[in-house]
Amino acid sequence: MQNRIRKLRQAKKLSIDQLSGELKSKGYSLSASSLTKYERNERNPKLETWIKLADFFSVSVDYLQGLAPEPPIQFFIPMKIPTVTHQEKQVHVVHGKPVFYEPTELKQARANLTDHLAQYRPKQPMKGPVELVVKFCFPLVAGSYDGQPKTTKPDCDNLVKLLQDVLNSLDFYEDDRFVVSLVAQKFWSKIPGLFVALQPVVPA
Repeated sequence: MQNRIRKLRQAKKLSIDQLSGELKSKGYSLSASSLTKYERNERNPKLETWIKLADFFSVSVDYLQGLAPEPPIQFFIPMKIPTVTHQEKQVHVVHGKPVFYEPTELKQARANLTDHLAQYRPKQPMKGPVELVVKFCFPLVAGSYDGQPKTTKPDCDNLVKLLQDVLNSLDFYEDDRFVVSLVAQKFWSKIPGLFVALQPVVPA
């Protein structure tokens, strides 16, 4: 099992020498050569060393050792769901060639969604294949009830495209192509907002 020392070191943008120095400043004496061997699984650290490293990176020992899966990301944002969608890009012709651009309303919707999601931005992208579950909760209208599926526009696929663009731009995962499982739902709700759950897909 590959440990996550290198991954966490790179997330902090530290070289091996810099990591050794940072650890030393905290009273943990670990040479760069030893750390290199730990990263490559050429040498197995003692439990005391695992504990020191886990403390430095603010993770569990199991996670650092590669024994625990990536933690899921899950949150709900009370907000007004943007009804303008990615589908509403427009086009004009420049020198005989079509050029697509975003109208002002779509730019504003993207900016608002980015502002809301940025507070939940992970320190590093979730690695490998992921499952994305999204629930768009729209404010109640006459004749609707809490939890009722919303069967009017905008369509789920158009709502999700803009959301995925923003999640990708904020590095929630490595790239859209790594979203191998996608569940999108839309409801009428007493509390309008956006529910997002993201977790790694572990091969069977």
